[in-house]
Amino acid sequence: MVSRGSDRGHTMRAENMAETRGSTRPAVVRIDDPRALDPSFAGGKAAALSRAAASGFPVLPGFVIGTIADLERDRDAIERAWAGLVVQGGQLIVRSSSTGEDAEASSMAGRFRSIAGVRGWDGFVEAVGLVRASASLTPGVGAPMAVLVQPMLEPLRGGVLFGLDPVTGDRRRFVVETVAGSPKS
Repeated sequence: MVSRGSDRGHTMRAENMAETRGSTRPAVVRIDDPRALDPSFAGGKAAALSRAAASGFPVLPGFVIGTIADLERDRDAIERAWAGLVVQGGQLIVRSSSTGEDAEASSMAGRFRSIAGVRGWDGFVEAVGLVRASASLTPGVGAPMAVLVQPMLEPLRGGVLFGLDPVTGDRRRFVVETVAGSPKS
């Protein structure tokens, strides 16, 4: 079942997703919000998860800090989204979602930072900064960086799903590469 933001004790209401001042685009949206389908706002990874959710696949609840959001200027909206996702004692994963990643021309898997096991507001703010800063670590990319935030799980398996055969480009064939436990194990 697709998460609508209330699974696992998480609550994220539409009013938590404020618009960026001076813009008609929001600073933050839930992963199941249709606006998260736009990779120019949500980045490739978050847009792909949003498409999966819209297609009926199970997707963890979460939110996207858009490419145009500013942590200082949009702090209230970001903090409300964060508070709506955090479960008592729960950890978050703060993931990169660059507009240049998970695109048709390249995946850039592993090029940008994701910070696992994030706790507390201060840890969250630091993780968002590190993820955003990782956009400058890949020479020649220069693509805007959105940030995807989801609850942290302890996986049985982890890996990468290629939406097409990475060798032949055949769109009729998906390729999955997995490892036991976390991809970092």
